[in-house]
Amino acid sequence: MSFLDYLISVDARTALMGSMMQKLGVDKQLKVVPDHVGVTNRAVDRCRSCGHQDECSTGLMNTSKLMIRQTIAATAT
Repeated sequence: MSFLDYLISVDARTALMGSMMQKLGVDKQLKVVPDHVGVTNRAVDRCRSCGHQDECSTGLMNTSKLMIRQTIAATAT
């Protein structure tokens, strides 16, 4: 793996972490946690090193599709 490949993979994992935090609403809740910067940094480090990015990505996609279906169903009635 080249250094550029490494940076691209880190960037992809960082984006995945951001998407997951937004989806779960954690990004807003963390703002009121003492030492939220440290807490966020530790969570990002764990996410980057877990090795299950494909599963998270698939889960986010499936959750998004489910939310779209639920929104359509709710507005159709």
